[in-house]
Amino acid sequence: MIKIALFLFVPLMLCLPFYYFNKWLVKKLQPAEQLRRMLLYLLIILPLAFMLVTLCIYVILKGYMWIQSD
Repeated sequence: MIKIALFLFVPLMLCLPFYYFNKWLVKKLQPAEQLRRMLLYLLIILPLAFMLVTLCIYVILKGYMWIQSD
């Protein structure tokens, strides 16, 4: 039961701040208006998304190893 919660809860909790940050950034930059703004948006979002996926995998693996050690 804990493993299922780990695999479902961790990605959801990490994606919620990213979702709201993305909504704020789109509202602030309005990337559809200019190419320069679109490139700036992508320059911010792509590394952030990569870091979020890496963090999610790391937290899930650490939690899984912690559960296995018990």
